[in-house]
Amino acid sequence: LSDGGFRDPVWLAREDLPAHLAVFPTAHGALFFPEGGHVDPVATVRALVAALAASGVTLLPGIRVNGWRDEPAPGGRRLVAALTTAGEVRAGWFVLAGGVYNATLAAQAGFTLPVVPVKGQIMAVDPPASLAAFVRGQVPVFGGGVYLVPRRDGRLLIGATEEPEAGYDTGITLGAIGRLATAAQRLLPELAGARWLEARAGLRPGTPDKRPIIGRAPGFVNALVAAGHYRNGILLAPLTARIVAELCGGKASGRSPGKEPAVAARLLEPLRPERFARSSSTAP
Repeated sequence: LSDGGFRDPVWLAREDLPAHLAVFPTAHGALFFPEGGHVDPVATVRALVAALAASGVTLLPGIRVNGWRDEPAPGGRRLVAALTTAGEVRAGWFVLAGGVYNATLAAQAGFTLPVVPVKGQIMAVDPPASLAAFVRGQVPVFGGGVYLVPRRDGRLLIGATEEPEAGYDTGITLGAIGRLATAAQRLLPELAGARWLEARAGLRPGTPDKRPIIGRAPGFVNALVAAGHYRNGILLAPLTARIVAELCGGKASGRSPGKEPAVAARLLEPLRPERFARSSSTAP
């Protein structure tokens, strides 16, 4: 068992690969993660929205934050309200979790978050019948600069590019899709017979050290940051939400709000927002 209580990955030689993975002709073996899994981000977000609505949470889709109203407080400043296109939204705690727009939200509040968009393109195909066993196996495969993710509805996802130079552009480009298709066929030649379904592009929130930013917003006593999860946002969201709820709540654990237990403080140290301010003053 690893420190996290999960089973460690296991190396499988070519002759030990299960039948649904033996379809890869050039594979010498595979590193198998017994605890691995995958989720459909679109279905997950739809389910989350439905659950929030059913629990009575007020959702404001399509609303833009134009600024903040704050006031002095012991130990810093206190955010009072978000100034939005739907008017003022007041709260006791605020969480800046705006994805690639977190840098803008922070700048409006008067501090800096080095979160930048990194464009990624992905495609979906209908694989040929000869790959049915691989799709049924539901095991994502990474190799040769590309990943293949079978879905339960029979689709196969092929991804994904990393295009930091693209800024906020979310257009689909032939070059990127062509590179993905070529890499996928090199990994699994039978995909030459796959039928085209769709392509999508999105923006990942990247950070200079490629680690998330989680913790107290610099200078504020009632604001937290949950940003920069890059390519793993949908996977790290449940744990991040638990951490943020703990930091906001306090009462359930007998702590004052915003105060971290010792173990959490140690684990969150590499993720704190102020690490960039420290590094900028000491880096050569």
